[in-house]
Amino acid sequence: MNNGIRIIVIALGVCFAMGWGVRVVAAEDSTLDRIYAEIRRRAHIIDTIVSDFEQERRVGLLDSVAFSRGRFFFKKDDRMRWEFTEPSASGFSVNGDSGRRWEAAIDREERFSLRQAPFIKVFTDQVFAWARADFGGLQRVYRVEVIGERPADLKLVPLLPQMKEHVDHLRIVFTADSWDVALIEITESDGDFTSIRFFNTHINRPLPDDLFD
Repeated sequence: MNNGIRIIVIALGVCFAMGWGVRVVAAEDSTLDRIYAEIRRRAHIIDTIVSDFEQERRVGLLDSVAFSRGRFFFKKDDRMRWEFTEPSASGFSVNGDSGRRWEAAIDREERFSLRQAPFIKVFTDQVFAWARADFGGLQRVYRVEVIGERPADLKLVPLLPQMKEHVDHLRIVFTADSWDVALIEITESDGDFTSIRFFNTHINRPLPDDLFD
């Protein structure tokens, strides 16, 4: 898996898992409960998601900025697809317990079992649990701070040492009207920074099954 996909998996994994009963600052419980209630309400009506995204990654030591674009697809019953379209095609799709990943720059494509790809499995498990409004797992993983309520704007600080080695904190912003994810920002422990902006998000648009094969 290339570095771009690795960063996205970290980001979206946290994004979709953020409502899973994570550890919270007590003073913010009532506000966060309201935000979680909206996320739960939204999740109950979702069958499919399609969204474009733009990613900007800044590497501090190199003082460089890399831009990429792509699309995200989700369908209930454990199907999803995450793909970069620019500057080169790469990504992965998952259908149940099996998946496919590709990288056009090196003309590589392979099929895999999720048991053989634990990093992708962690990510997809979180996405699918979010879609089912399963808020029972990953307790004591993050400290969540409410930056804003309308639109919902959350800061997530990892608590586990193995996560803190890589990620300092994340910021997740939702749209004010539809509660779709609008922005994810990842500040890594070494100062590198990634932002992902989602747009053209469509809920419950028909998606062919072979999109996830």
